[in-house]
Amino acid sequence: MSDLLGLIWRTVVATAAAVLLTLALALMGLVLPPPLPIALGLLAGAAWWFLHVGADRAEPSRAPRLDLDADYALPHAQDVRVRRLEDLIHGARRTAA
Repeated sequence: MSDLLGLIWRTVVATAAAVLLTLALALMGLVLPPPLPIALGLLAGAAWWFLHVGADRAEPSRAPRLDLDADYALPHAQDVRVRRLEDLIHGARRTAA
């Protein structure tokens, strides 16, 4: 619950700052469409929250190593009968043309 409240107040503060900056720029003659600062404020608030909370440290930083052993690539590869059948099929010659 506290993470959600942190996200909400950070997005509100960042959006308010973006809108105030847009109003200040409008006073100087530079007019921006309202959805742009609102979207940028929401994005900045969410980024601020993510940097504050951080990523879950329990996640591995690297992808697991690939198992390239052909015998264990598929579940049926562990069955000796299936491997013998595969060898027979692979070694069979085409007789019909």
